[in-house]
Amino acid sequence: MRNSKVAIFLLSFFFLLVVSLIPVKAFAAVGDRATPYSAWDYHKFTLQEYSFDTPKVVDLQQFDMYVGDEANEIIQYENEFNRIPAVD
Repeated sequence: MRNSKVAIFLLSFFFLLVVSLIPVKAFAAVGDRATPYSAWDYHKFTLQEYSFDTPKVVDLQQFDMYVGDEANEIIQYENEFNRIPAVD
């Protein structure tokens, strides 16, 4: 009787050990809060800003990134009322 209890315990222990060592991967859907879209990859999704708007299919991909003075010049050119940002 004692040997069968020890055997059951050991089998249960090894079963739990093997099951806990098996890697399990859970993938979240791209585009939610935990895994946002990467702007460098091409994405196509449906956008409906307001409930009374008709849904639109939007293609999104970033091609360039502007930084520093070049970005400031583009911002100033697009709207003359934008102030030049202060130096950091």
